[in-house]
Amino acid sequence: MENDLKTLMKNTRIKHGITQQQLAHLLNTSRSTISNYETGLRNPDSGYLHKFCLCFKISADYLLGFKRNPSLEPTSYDFSEEELELITQILNDKEMYSLMHNLLKEPTQKNLLFKIGDLLHHELGSSQK
Repeated sequence: MENDLKTLMKNTRIKHGITQQQLAHLLNTSRSTISNYETGLRNPDSGYLHKFCLCFKISADYLLGFKRNPSLEPTSYDFSEEELELITQILNDKEMYSLMHNLLKEPTQKNLLFKIGDLLHHELGSSQK
């Protein structure tokens, strides 16, 4: 079974018992556009994907193949003991927690956390050699 974008979109529509024409009406587009997306003749833009996900209450990460579960609910993570210990330390350190929380709230700063993580990963990796 393929799990590419066109197949996931088509299967999602069919699972909900909606025809291409009905979906086109819901998303304010044409039936031929829906058909082109589902056959792979065209790729949907981000605006269409956003509307599609809202319509079916599914995650864009699912459609794009980043997660297997279509649910909007966060997935559980399989943390190691060391990772859980570090997370607990961060959550218990009010100053650190506040800093991270504020970074995550600010869309322009969210990427900074990933950069810090990459930097730390690089530093830790080179110090273990």
